[in-house]
Parts: sequence; structure tokens; C-alpha cells
Amino acid sequence: MATKDRTQIVQVLLEASDRAFDAGDHTLGSLKLWEATECALSIVSESWGWPCRTEDDHFDLLHRLQADTGKFEDPDIVSGYLVAAYYRQNAGYNFMEDYVLKGGIEVVHRLVNELLSFAG
Repeated sequence: MATKDRTQIVQVLLEASDRAFDAGDHTLGSLKLWEATECALSIVSESWGWPCRTEDDHFDLLHRLQADTGKFEDPDIVSGYLVAAYYRQNAGYNFMEDYVLKGGIEVVHRLVNELLSFAG
């Protein structure tokens, strides 16, 4: 599948997440937000020829992307990823309070869109 098509899938996932959160479905919203993050990571990894199968691969990708582009401050990109991973956990256990849910959504959107800016 072409990068452009996969990028559109990421945007669809972000929109689905927003709709689910707006409807009060925090589990589905969290799941779709994580899926968008994971899809963005896989698009970037394929563009740069880096592995992206495990969480360790994700961290390596983020560190390498920061080092190769100089665009990101290391704590910022890793922090964004950690927030996204928190939503992944919430998708399974639905433990996040409303104020925490609302506070991190924009952080993950920003991370995903930044990642997509590096897709080839």
C-alpha cells in the first residue's frame, strides 16, 4: 500500500478516536489513538528502512529519527510516545480519568503528525 494511502488511514484512525472520545467511549478512543500512532511509526520505519515490530524498535526508531533529523528534542518525542503507550494500556484496562484522557490526546495527535512529516 502506498505511503499516501497509509497516511490517510492514520488520519481516519485519529478521526475515529476523536469521535469515540466525544461519544464517551474511552476504550475505543484509546485503541484508535494507539493504532494511529503504531501505523505512523510503521510508515516512518518503512520509509527509513528501520525495523518496527517491537516496543524496543519503536524507541530505537524515535531515537534514530531524532538523531538523524535533529528535529526533535529527545525527551519530547519519547514523551509523546509514552503518552500514546499510556492510551494503549487504557484500551485494555480503561483506567484513565477524564482529565488525563483529555490532556494527552493533543500530545499524541502532534506526535503522529510530526512522525508523518518524515514519511517518504
